[in-house]
Amino acid sequence: MKWKPVCCVILLVCLILQAAPVMAATGTTGVSGTVPLVTYEVSASDIGYFRATISWKTNDNATSQVFYDTKFHEDIADYAYHTDEDTTLVSEHSMTLTRLRPATTYHFRVKSVIPDTEFIAISDDYTFTTLSPPVVVIPPVPPAPPPLPPSPPPGFTPVSEIVTTDGIFTKEVIAESFNEVSHLTVAEGVRGLTKDKKPLSSITMVEMEEPSPPPENTYTVGLVYNFGPDGATFETPVTLTVSYDPSLIPQGVNEEDLVIAYYHEDAGKWIQLDSIVDTKANIISARVSHFTAFAVFGVPPVAPPVVPPVSPAAFTISYLSVSPSEVYIEERVTISVIVTNIGSQSGSYKVTLIGNGVVEATKEVTVNTSLSKEVTFITTKDIAGAYLVDVTGLTGSFTANEKPVIPEIPPAIPRPINWLLIGGIIAALVVVGLVVFFLLRRRVA
Repeated sequence: MKWKPVCCVILLVCLILQAAPVMAATGTTGVSGTVPLVTYEVSASDIGYFRATISWKTNDNATSQVFYDTKFHEDIADYAYHTDEDTTLVSEHSMTLTRLRPATTYHFRVKSVIPDTEFIAISDDYTFTTLSPPVVVIPPVPPAPPPLPPSPPPGFTPVSEIVTTDGIFTKEVIAESFNEVSHLTVAEGVRGLTKDKKPLSSITMVEMEEPSPPPENTYTVGLVYNFGPDGATFETPVTLTVSYDPSLIPQGVNEEDLVIAYYHEDAGKWIQLDSIVDTKANIISARVSHFTAFAVFGVPPVAPPVVPPVSPAAFTISYLSVSPSEVYIEERVTISVIVTNIGSQSGSYKVTLIGNGVVEATKEVTVNTSLSKEVTFITTKDIAGAYLVDVTGLTGSFTANEKPVIPEIPPAIPRPINWLLIGGIIAALVVVGLVVFFLLRRRVA
């Protein structure tokens, strides 16, 4: 049986040849030439409104890179976005995607490479969806025509279902920005109208990417928001509350001196509002009567130089507004001007309203240097006629008309009950009943 040793030798040689690649690979730190670089355990975590973390593993140390888009692509090079390649060689990878859009589904692939080799690993396509922003919901609020999109844009508050055709809010509404920094409170019973005098259907608060620069020697604290619809007005002022980060207050600015200001498009300047600062809660609030851009400003105190002496506060009055220009008697007319402090110190100024030559009201306002403030008067007239308005030298006019007479409709007089007719009908029914009764009884007999 000499063939048995020969067979054993041949079998032993085959086993040695089969094990040779494995034995060669165990002596190196890289991936074997026969084992490809692969990715596995690909996942997305810490998903927020604007960010997400992508993690994966490879079977050897390699670089890290993520390609992503809002739609699927066969070729990884066609994805619209990608991270910078992290050349640190690791086997457990993690990269954070930022500046994403909320409520959006993203497709992504991961890519790892072992430098100076042919080993490249690209994963399959995976997806994740960013969180939807919070929306103020006032039950019951069914979708108003036209239907709202499935995911309302950030800072959008629908109000059409709680506002009457005259623009009156039937419930209190608290609208907020997408990051919950700004809040607008509209009380029940307030009338809100668009620029075209139509009832409000929504309230929007959008961050402005390129707002108008602040006045000289004034600093913006936080973001600037544009409120919409642009030009909307409220018959009674509503409350704007803004949270601020104390760490963003520039050095030299007192926290108690923060103010809310709005941008006046016609005047091309920021107008200071009377503001209340809560330094414990880090919030500032003011009353507003129309929609435009709003911001929180910090004004550093002006240190008087030794030479030359600081000029005192000086004021200019501009942009007289009388609205509406024609009303019925006893209806409200809003009269406003803009007071600008062009001096080098903060100061106070008295604004006087004169109607038809008679002083009707006087208000004293304090304005920081380089800022402006709107002064508003409300007047009503009980006698029809034309009225001349003079506010510290600026003149305008409005007309008060008699209210139209609506004829009264007299109440309907009920007709008297005809008891005689009713009694005759009842008697006739009784007679007919008796006749039928006796006829039937006679037939039976």
